[in-house]
Amino acid sequence: MRINKKYPAIVISIFVATSAFAYTFKDAISSISPGGNGLKSGLQWVELMHKANSQRKYGSSAQAFVKFLDEVVQDFDFGQLYDSKFMSGRDSGFHTVSLQGIAHSDHYKVDLIKGSYASVSMANLGNIGSEWGLKRIEKSIVEDTSFQGRVKIKAQLKQFSDITLLTFLEGLQKVVAAENLKSINPPPSNIYANIKGPGRKLLDEYHNTFPHFSERVAKYTKLKSLVTLETSGGKSYSKFNMIGSLNMGPLEDDFEEVHDFFEDLEGMANVTINIADTQGRLLSVFNLDSTKKQAIWKVYVYDGKVLPFSYKGKPYFDQAFSLKDLKKKGFFVSITAKFNIMGLKINMGKIVIRGDYKRAATKSTLFVKASRIPKPQISGRVYHVIPTWMIDVSIPGNIDELAGKFTTVLEKGNDKKGTRLYASINRSNPSSNILTANGSTEFIDNRFVKFGVKIWNKRFRPKKETFDEFEKFGGLISGDLIKDLKRLSGS
Repeated sequence: MRINKKYPAIVISIFVATSAFAYTFKDAISSISPGGNGLKSGLQWVELMHKANSQRKYGSSAQAFVKFLDEVVQDFDFGQLYDSKFMSGRDSGFHTVSLQGIAHSDHYKVDLIKGSYASVSMANLGNIGSEWGLKRIEKSIVEDTSFQGRVKIKAQLKQFSDITLLTFLEGLQKVVAAENLKSINPPPSNIYANIKGPGRKLLDEYHNTFPHFSERVAKYTKLKSLVTLETSGGKSYSKFNMIGSLNMGPLEDDFEEVHDFFEDLEGMANVTINIADTQGRLLSVFNLDSTKKQAIWKVYVYDGKVLPFSYKGKPYFDQAFSLKDLKKKGFFVSITAKFNIMGLKINMGKIVIRGDYKRAATKSTLFVKASRIPKPQISGRVYHVIPTWMIDVSIPGNIDELAGKFTTVLEKGNDKKGTRLYASINRSNPSSNILTANGSTEFIDNRFVKFGVKIWNKRFRPKKETFDEFEKFGGLISGDLIKDLKRLSGS
């Protein structure tokens, strides 16, 4: 049998042609800035994050404040913070403190400032000014003493904005899109060898783009599933269903404190976060189950677009939408959470947050508000010994009633505004996008909350050594990503 010498050339031509139309992670990053400058912009952003995490410095006053704040949070004693020397500003009954973060060439510096947070220099990417305020309310809507809390922020984003983020996310969805996964042919890799099918291609492409980063992450994590290609009504779509967990052996070898922290969390929490449109169609689902020691993230993708789906998994192709072309979108975030803190079982019910995003020619806005915070259901025995009725004896007031008061004030207090956040990005100067944000809430100061916080601090709060290891790990991860982006951008 004679083999046509043209066959190898034809095969190579088909491979090259197919690959030319494939969309890669490199393409996703390149798309975030005009003129194909996305790789350099991406590198600039990751270098900023690396400085803020691993090369962060504090001025003497800021260092003293952070240490004092840590003690306040441990005891949930915001009265102590309200009366402290740090909260020296005064504004409409609020005691305030202002901070600035300044990005330098080789470090990120945090300081307390005397002037307005809005006067902080916006010369560098990542420069930020913030004001934090507390106001004592002697008689809240549930009669108890409470505090209103607020925060104001101004930050320099330079060329980055909400459009940058949405464009990048859509780029990732284009990589995951069914037709794209059929066409990409990256070099094979050994990360997560148990994953087959289209998920194998996606992982190989991920490793091909970010070899240092992907291998580091793969060392400390496991994957059970990643993505499948589905068909409904003759239309193909990707069901991204990542199920992952920590690889505790290597984690213990390299980061013992972090390993012990996650071991202590076993069986403590089951949290599900659903993001849905205003019609109740799901856009994304995330679940964290500390009993199974796994996390699940689910998203549907059709033709590089967000594909809404029902709770039973039915896709709605007519509702698919582009993230980068988004001009207006209302959404709901629902959070269901159950905790078991040393035998004290807390069912938070279903917390609902309403959000609205709008984008005009030179300005984008985001408004989110907690529209429903139900009263927690509490049962069990603290330390598996002390029943809740005995806690009622030691704490003035019924434990369920005190917990209900806390959530009622969160939802309906704050001068009837509840818990909310408003953020905007001014894009009138494309090379100097400015983020401004303000958030506010109200919380009561009762013994149930302090009791719960003390249990958390005693059993689960990370030690300083654990925080240090988390920062070290974060520095290694961001360092790997910088290496990969420098290679991609030719820097």
